[in-house]
Amino acid sequence: IFKAMTDDVTLTTIGSDGKAVQSFDVPGIGVEELNIIIEGEMTDCTLADPNGRVYSGAELDKITMLGKDFRLIKVTDPIGGKWTATVYGDAGVSIKFKPLYNSSFYLSTSMTEQSEYKIGDVVNFDAVICDKHGYGGFECRLHVSYKGEEQIIAMDLGDDGFTTEFKIENDGTYYAYITVIKGDLVVEGEDKYEFSVNNCPPVATEEEFTAHANIWPFFGGKATIDLTETAVDPDGDALTFSIDSTAFNTEDYKCEDNVLTVDNFSIKKGSFTIRATDARGAYCMYDVLVTSTNIGMLMFIGLCVGAVIVLAAVIYGAWRLSRNPFNGDVKLTERKGVSDGAADTKLEYELPRGSIAVEYWNLDTSTYLPSRSRIQAGARKDKCIYLVTKKPVYDELGKKAKKHKIKSCEPVIFSMDQDASHGIKIEFTHNDDKNGGWF
Repeated sequence: IFKAMTDDVTLTTIGSDGKAVQSFDVPGIGVEELNIIIEGEMTDCTLADPNGRVYSGAELDKITMLGKDFRLIKVTDPIGGKWTATVYGDAGVSIKFKPLYNSSFYLSTSMTEQSEYKIGDVVNFDAVICDKHGYGGFECRLHVSYKGEEQIIAMDLGDDGFTTEFKIENDGTYYAYITVIKGDLVVEGEDKYEFSVNNCPPVATEEEFTAHANIWPFFGGKATIDLTETAVDPDGDALTFSIDSTAFNTEDYKCEDNVLTVDNFSIKKGSFTIRATDARGAYCMYDVLVTSTNIGMLMFIGLCVGAVIVLAAVIYGAWRLSRNPFNGDVKLTERKGVSDGAADTKLEYELPRGSIAVEYWNLDTSTYLPSRSRIQAGARKDKCIYLVTKKPVYDELGKKAKKHKIKSCEPVIFSMDQDASHGIKIEFTHNDDKNGGWF
């Protein structure tokens, strides 16, 4: 049915008196055809208009189409008011009523457009009612919004319809639309108008914005997006952000301090239409798509098992490192420029397994190495040790790292400065490479 409009479908039951009665309202203007669909097992029905005229018998049959379990009653050019349908049949039978009507009424509006708008300009608005009943009893209004405040202006009826003028008095962006009113009928024109004076509207920074959340068993999940990064104003004005519409329930999300957070997912994915508005009323609208992935219990258990395995591997690796013997001698020397400064210091007993703090060599290493630096034993087959520091340090070749490898019989100088010609020289001599004590 072209341009059909309907009230809510009503379900009722035939009473003990053998009938079911249902009333519904039809607008007094703009309706060219009324259709009433009645579904259910019935023996007969009647229809009464607001003036008390009853359609029944042969008169009703002419405007009724019968189906297997429904009737469609079609009334052309109906009068406005309360109509009543009465169904007859066996008590307890369910009956469904659905009224629909075709509207022949619509509002055509227009605005005089200019290439540029300035303060003091007058903008003309016009409206034409397309209805066979003419303009009798109608009122027409222009709605103009500026900085979030709406001004309503009554439009005058002339020979060619309604018309009015609007004078621009301030910089900024204006939004306008037109409504027509007659009694309880309020019709809004489909066209929306926008015009600006010395103000450019905000623009979205990207074509599409997305946010994602992983929903974990027991812990849930959330998706966040900073709206301040989604739009900019060409004039440099600060923007305010609001949610114009969304498919999510209101309890699913919050928007505070221009940050949108979704922490409850009543739907798997959905969009938010965001409105970014500048200080002078101009705005742009764009969508943010929020999606979610439900991490199932089996996947959650699998990830937990994987994490346990990784942790166990790390602990085992650390234990293996702590069991590695040094298998040789380590010597630390403070090196200042060309000549060595402090005397060599060597431990008087066999080095332990694992690692040992650099401070154990009784040298002032604070100038060259971070505190809590350590010497760590390497694998026997590799014939090496490692310098491990909390912060990166440089070797004499300019390599910067927190862990440096020192091979047997290949001393290296380390420093916190990139110029490592002076610093702490570390030497390692593996037992297999000894020629009797220190070299």
